[in-house]
Amino acid sequence: MLRQICIRGAWLPLIFGYLSTLGFKQVEQLGLLDAFPVAAIVGFTGGRSV
Repeated sequence: MLRQICIRGAWLPLIFGYLSTLGFKQVEQLGLLDAFPVAAIVGFTGGRSV
């Protein structure tokens, strides 16, 4: 499971530059990038009970 968490989080720093090339505004980029850690915590803790 640790390997899975590391692989999923490895691409997160690389997406900062990629989102701007796709045409996302700064506010949209922040919203997307803030949602990833929240989704990871919810998926890790609450995903097993669903």
